[in-house]
Amino acid sequence: MFITRITRTASYNQELALFHFVKKQLTKVKIAENIFLRKNQVVKMRLFAWVKTEAEKRTENPKLSMSQNKSLWEILVPANSNEGLEYSIEHHRQWDEEVREISGGITILRAAKGQWLDPDRKLSLDKIIPVRVYCTEPQIDQIIQFTMAHYDQKAVMAYMVSSYVKLVHKKG
Repeated sequence: MFITRITRTASYNQELALFHFVKKQLTKVKIAENIFLRKNQVVKMRLFAWVKTEAEKRTENPKLSMSQNKSLWEILVPANSNEGLEYSIEHHRQWDEEVREISGGITILRAAKGQWLDPDRKLSLDKIIPVRVYCTEPQIDQIIQFTMAHYDQKAVMAYMVSSYVKLVHKKG
């Protein structure tokens, strides 16, 4: 539940901007109720209908569903096997092709060095390849599972870089 205090000097535009900000924050919330405290008066605004309408729009229009639910993710792909052997370029290309099929595209960044402690507190060193993917959360879950199987990993890390992404196509 969001509780926001709007001062007596707040303009209508500020209130409207705040409402839209809160509405945006509630898109993933199943039960959406917002309480505004304004001029010492409690006004309840229920957003159930709005959330339901948005969900219906996304279900009815696959293009809307594909674009509005996407975020920019980064997944860390291992460069070496658990035994320390470097994966072949062809092995990586197979992964690239499968992930492109799932998400529509990838951006491969420069390799980096990773260090972490496994559950037995043993230090693991690895060369990793960060890869950025613009996709939905179910798609990144599918990519994580594929990555674990393809590279025979015990764990794979992925994280959201941004949920606010603009993808602009040239008109005409």
